Amino acid sequence: MRLPVVFSVALATLVLGCSNPPPDPLDVALPPLPPTGGAAIAAAGRMTMASFEKERIPGPASQGLPGDYFMRNDKVRIVVQAPGRAIGPCPFGGNVIDFDHVADPVGDQLGEVSPFFQLGRTLNFTEAEVVRDGSQGGPAVLRFRGHDAKDDFINLPGLGSFALAIQPDYLADIDLQVRGAVTYILMPGETKLRVIYTFYNGTAIEEATLWGTLSDTGAGVEIFHPYIGFGELGFSDITGAAKYPLVAYGAFLGRGTAWGIVPVFADKSLLGSFVPVAGVDVEAYALSAQFDAFGAKGTSLHIPALGTASREVALVFGRDVGDVTAQVHGVRGEATGPFSGTVAGGAGARVTVRLPDVPEASALVTTLTAGEGGKFTGALPPGKYRFQAEGDGWRRGAEVVAMVPSEGIALAVPPVALIAYTVKDRAGQGIPAKITVVGAPGVVPDRRFRDTVRDAFPHGVAQWIHSRRGDSSRMEKTDHPIPLTPGRYRVVVSRGPEWSRFEQVVDLTSAGVKIDAVLDRVAPTPGYVACDFHQHSHISPDAAAPPEDRVLSYLVDGADFIASSEHDVVFDYAPLIDALDARDLLDSAIGIEVTAWDYGHFNAFPLTVDPMSPNGGAFDWAGGEMGLSIPPPEIWKGLRTLGAKMVQVNHPRGLPGAFSTFQNTFDRAGLRFDFAARTFFGDAAIQPINALVLGLPEGAPLFAPEFDAVEIYNGHSIPETVMDNERIDMKVDVNLRDWMNFLSFGFTPTPTGVSDSHEWISSPGGLPRTLVRVPDDSQQAIAAGLADAVAATVTGQGKARDVVVTNGPFLQFTVDGMGIGGAVLHPAGPLKIHVAVQSPAWAPVDTVEIFANNTFDVPAPKGMGLAPLVPALCWSARAKPSARCALGIGGVRPLTVKQVEVVPGNPATRRLEIVLDVNDLDPAMLLARQRAGAQGKDLWLVARATGDVGLFPVIPAQVGASTPVADLVEKMDLAGRGVPSLAFTNAIFVDVDGGGWRGPFQP
Repeated sequence: MRLPVVFSVALATLVLGCSNPPPDPLDVALPPLPPTGGAAIAAAGRMTMASFEKERIPGPASQGLPGDYFMRNDKVRIVVQAPGRAIGPCPFGGNVIDFDHVADPVGDQLGEVSPFFQLGRTLNFTEAEVVRDGSQGGPAVLRFRGHDAKDDFINLPGLGSFALAIQPDYLADIDLQVRGAVTYILMPGETKLRVIYTFYNGTAIEEATLWGTLSDTGAGVEIFHPYIGFGELGFSDITGAAKYPLVAYGAFLGRGTAWGIVPVFADKSLLGSFVPVAGVDVEAYALSAQFDAFGAKGTSLHIPALGTASREVALVFGRDVGDVTAQVHGVRGEATGPFSGTVAGGAGARVTVRLPDVPEASALVTTLTAGEGGKFTGALPPGKYRFQAEGDGWRRGAEVVAMVPSEGIALAVPPVALIAYTVKDRAGQGIPAKITVVGAPGVVPDRRFRDTVRDAFPHGVAQWIHSRRGDSSRMEKTDHPIPLTPGRYRVVVSRGPEWSRFEQVVDLTSAGVKIDAVLDRVAPTPGYVACDFHQHSHISPDAAAPPEDRVLSYLVDGADFIASSEHDVVFDYAPLIDALDARDLLDSAIGIEVTAWDYGHFNAFPLTVDPMSPNGGAFDWAGGEMGLSIPPPEIWKGLRTLGAKMVQVNHPRGLPGAFSTFQNTFDRAGLRFDFAARTFFGDAAIQPINALVLGLPEGAPLFAPEFDAVEIYNGHSIPETVMDNERIDMKVDVNLRDWMNFLSFGFTPTPTGVSDSHEWISSPGGLPRTLVRVPDDSQQAIAAGLADAVAATVTGQGKARDVVVTNGPFLQFTVDGMGIGGAVLHPAGPLKIHVAVQSPAWAPVDTVEIFANNTFDVPAPKGMGLAPLVPALCWSARAKPSARCALGIGGVRPLTVKQVEVVPGNPATRRLEIVLDVNDLDPAMLLARQRAGAQGKDLWLVARATGDVGLFPVIPAQVGASTPVADLVEKMDLAGRGVPSLAFTNAIFVDVDGGGWRGPFQP
């Protein structure tokens, strides 16, 4: 059809008038690029399915997928994530996620580096462009465009306390309405990536905000900053009186690699503040003090109305922190001179470089890692420095003062002394084992040499190894001699609660010593498998242990089954179990810990890994860029939609008086039990922080009785002072109150014990644990797979929820012949109660309790402390039993503990046995003790066993510095010290009135 002439002319005029639209201000402000020319050395492009294997960067932190972008030159290789979203510390794409060296690659260990401003905003890049692919010579250049968005993984006000005082103008909820771009420039021959951010403010008001970077630190790296050295800060460091110095850069040290983040300013006096917490490092730039970040003084990025601004950082890649430091000086245009030297006997030693004649708090300049032959090299501004080396096994040499530039700096570390070992079972077969050397380190651990914060050696532990085969002569990663300084030590060999423990005091000299240990399975748990549903490896940003070492930690402590629970990453441990040839010793299920920032964490399994998702297809609890976060009940439903059979509420309560209720669901929900109305619910009136501040819809429910399991025993919280003649784990007692109330209201979630371990040694995987009844607990059944059987028991899918939570003792319990988790009809007469405890001799029990229909005021009345857990029955062998125990029916009953040598004549094979039978307890006696207002005559009963002797060093926590290390070496008197034995059962339900079991306050 022909257009009318008038319309045709008008259309032509419109087209011509729009043929030259005004340039985009953001494009105008983009940085100029270096010229092309020369050999094609640098390259950039997109990873296709065809090119993926060539361009990907494998390694322990590798995230790159087909569709992401690559950059490389003759020195380094880099992967930048494509636009998109995956929940995590850096939820949007467009950021550097992988890197490695071209020569002698060691595997990617970098997490992710993203922009950060406004106390929790970032850039959501939605467009990607290969600006220069390198084919014309010169640089490779990638560019991503997007807009500012909330990093909804982080919500500072959700911390409570000081964070609630942050002025609204500086909160992450403020939409800055800024468009942004990032330009990545990689030149040939350089180990530096220029990262240039460009911003455009399209509003009529100047925008002023905090500026910096946020990094998911990666695969168990050590975070380094000048002056303080390695390690993170805790929340107490951030909110306390300590003031940390401003720095010019942050560095990250992996295994055989390192990288640094350096802000680039023309004014070299502009520095930054660092906040590395829980595996996430925030670097805030151009500040005068750390706390400037929380107010107007921290607004270091100003973007004029309808104007632009830019900021640049350099990512520098090296082999150690010293290499990074040298490059930082280059980026800052500061002259340096080379230095080199050798650490005698110190391959792999750390070498600190400190300034002379200044306070130690500001003396540390850098730390290097000695290579083969103990050689180290670096470059620093010319001048005088102090050099000092520390080798493995806490071998620290003397300081040497030397000038820079210089060569031949001669350092030394003391000679190494080695403990060799074999560990076998009674049949003479090598077995996995944890070998802990009790004693004092040769020197005081110092974060200037290595990270002594993230997985600090517990008091009294000098060294340790997790041995896969029990033979140091194999000289493998998992089996090699233990290096130490000469001294007197106690070597303790263990394999978890079912096994005996070997101990030998040695006088270690430079000639070394060898121990030959034999372990016996003295306290088996037939019919049960030892499970841990909550643990972490460096797949989670806040954990230190490599995932393969996490698997090994379970082998040496005798666990049988784990469900993976990395923070917002769906991960499969099965290939790592296979790599350790341990399929018949340990089984696993694919799971997750959904890590809602501030209102709760939740585990679920089984799930399926999505191989095309950076986080394996993790459930996005934060709701996306424009949405609000998702309330817990909806998260649980979403997990079940993804296939989860078991959903668990993690660490539901904090300790009373704690700094914050951060991440404790029941606290955050304001969980209340109303006995008069016979209901329990999340009470908005007592929630410490309302739903809107938590990023949830107004009035969103934070609680619903729709989960399968709840963590009762997570970690260890033994009070420093003895209360009521006993040391009971305080957090366990707090959680037991909620759970016992649930039972009394007819809600029966399964109680669990988990390690929630993020470390190797200071928090062992699988201790505590949940013993789960399964049809077959043989090695053949483990190899065939336990996940379905474990899930069936924990969720009660046609089976009694027969579980025992323990850190050592094996506790068995029946009522009228019915086992744990079952329901039994009791028509008349006394109850027949049977309790049996067996435990290795090193994990003694001295008190056994039975609880029945206990209830507690939650929340506690104003001004009142927590009511004690009063048992219905209590047996004790303690010289001074607790007052609680005396309140049981019949008062304190005597407890007889029998010692049995599993191998007659061998005291090292002793186990402890307790057998209790009660035949004179009428249900009416228990019903008479319950809260007024209860209805019906039905009962629930729970058994618990406790001790007072610490399980150190199998559980090395909470032996305080007041215990002399020499005492631990010579006599290991752990009465009243460390984490004592603790075990409790799920309930047994007794139908007394014949109407089917109902809780006494069930609606």
